[in-house]
Amino acid sequence: MNKYLKQLKVGNWILSLKCAKIFIEMEEEKYICNAIPDYGKHETYLREWINFQLDGCKTLEEWLVKKNYASASDFKKITKKTKLKLIRTRCLWIDWMIDELKKDLEQ
Repeated sequence: MNKYLKQLKVGNWILSLKCAKIFIEMEEEKYICNAIPDYGKHETYLREWINFQLDGCKTLEEWLVKKNYASASDFKKITKKTKLKLIRTRCLWIDWMIDELKKDLEQ
């Protein structure tokens, strides 16, 4: 891929993830893929990349259980505390994804 096209794509993805983080923090959306603004096919590819990061899981909660960071019972009844932890976890994961994309740009 052309260097400049790659920068544009990754830059758009980073911007979309930053927007999604705002929507998650404001509790406008629960899931990252739903919080990504829909500007076209680039965001479709971003959603596919996020799904790849989830390693076959449909949600972050499912991934946390699969990787033994949480148990399924943690998500049976969502308390205010659990909800806030999930928001924080999603935001941290968004930050990680942004960092990964930036590393990709540096290569």
